[in-house]
Amino acid sequence: MRSATTKRSVGGLVAFGIGTVGALVLAVGLLVLGGGKGDQRVFPTAVASAGGSAVAGGGGNDQPAPAGEGEINVVEKDFAIAMDKATTKAGPITFNIKNNGPSPHNIAIKELNQTSETIDGGKSTSFKADLKPGTYTVICAVPGHEQLGMKMTLTVQ
Repeated sequence: MRSATTKRSVGGLVAFGIGTVGALVLAVGLLVLGGGKGDQRVFPTAVASAGGSAVAGGGGNDQPAPAGEGEINVVEKDFAIAMDKATTKAGPITFNIKNNGPSPHNIAIKELNQTSETIDGGKSTSFKADLKPGTYTVICAVPGHEQLGMKMTLTVQ
């Protein structure tokens, strides 16, 4: 038979183990989700300039190349969005979207309730929206992806 002291020690060890595992799971979750910091670019983007509409390029496979007037190049991957510019002029805008991740992705402009088609990894598509001056939230509307960091803010002047 175990003594009362041994029973308490085993119980304390089990509680310590459960608490430690719980803390580790929480820490990893915060690191993966970015600690709740919204609108941070998860990977760098190219500097905006005029010319071209090629999505790939601009210094790396995950960086959108600079787009011309009336266009925004977007690169998505698991689980981040990068746009070649965060500010644009009002009017009709074409979003050139490239999916560099293995999972299907799309983009949606929450305030307009408009969503592009969903594309598989390695694919590209275009999406057009008429944007008035204001601030817009651009997300991946695939369930759960916004919560995993696929969210950006676009300012239209």
